Amino acid sequence: MHTIADELLESLETFMGRVFAQAQAESVDALLDKELSITHVRALFVLAQRETAVPISDVARTLGISPATAGRAVDHLVRHGMVERNESAEDRRVKHIRLSALGWQITDEHKEGKRRVLAAIVRRIPDPQAQALIDALRPILAGDVLHLPPKETHG
Repeated sequence: MHTIADELLESLETFMGRVFAQAQAESVDALLDKELSITHVRALFVLAQRETAVPISDVARTLGISPATAGRAVDHLVRHGMVERNESAEDRRVKHIRLSALGWQITDEHKEGKRRVLAAIVRRIPDPQAQALIDALRPILAGDVLHLPPKETHG
């Protein structure tokens, strides 16, 4: 039986797939030019969502990777000047990390490239359909439906 949830899923997958396909080409190429793996990129974007420096274990937990894997990724990002690492004032064994100015520049450029593509797409949507989308999204965005729990750490 085909439910409304199934139809919404199919519609969102098609819509987002088309948007991301156009937006990803430019932004992923720019990240690959910087010799970043998927784990590096994911760590950068986790840090871009944090207001303050966080322990490496927080990044590991959010990404669902081991602290050792997160530590290696952070080492790479520190060596390339994208992340700053400092010892915790309370416990020198704990390392806090945050984006450097270069890290912020990279994540901001990535987001801006995606935003440009999305802006070009939404400008082509007729006003009545755009307003219907706004009206449908407003209560969803105001609620907690889109907040997923962090992944469990594996090995």
